Amino acid sequence: KSYAWAAACTGDAFEDRVVVAMDGEPKGLFAASQPPEGAVPLSALGLVPANAVAASCGYIDGDKAHKALLQTLPSIKEMLDNFPRPPNAPPPPALPDLDAALKAFEARTGVTVNGLAATLKGEYAAYVVPAPGLTTQAPDIGMFYTCTDPEKAKTLCAAIAKILGAYF
Repeated sequence: KSYAWAAACTGDAFEDRVVVAMDGEPKGLFAASQPPEGAVPLSALGLVPANAVAASCGYIDGDKAHKALLQTLPSIKEMLDNFPRPPNAPPPPALPDLDAALKAFEARTGVTVNGLAATLKGEYAAYVVPAPGLTTQAPDIGMFYTCTDPEKAKTLCAAIAKILGAYF
């Protein structure tokens, strides 16, 4: 049995948004977040800076996540297209053409999304560290991914370099 929960802090209150209990094997994006048998849970948290005020970590199987997203996006588009609208409401903005955007990204960077997703299989973490002195300056926001396969790590680093080179 699996349990998923999403919540939000609204002002001074804490509010549950979605609570789901699932029987059987995980599917879709939930399956992509399941670490393999014997993995040390939450070991990425040990790499988060000690002065972080917020942190989140998890596991990602990029290949499974990519396939799940490709299966899920058409149903999301269908749901948005069929969402009931008030009679005098303006039409919703057109959704971007995901296929065209992915092809443009791949042409510009030389990196395929499928190839990039295949390199991701491991723990990740994101964190927030306040600016020194708790000033109003922007905080440091960090994110990292751990990769135990040296060849996939090299491939991922090369892909990130290509992406950065294409856009910056």
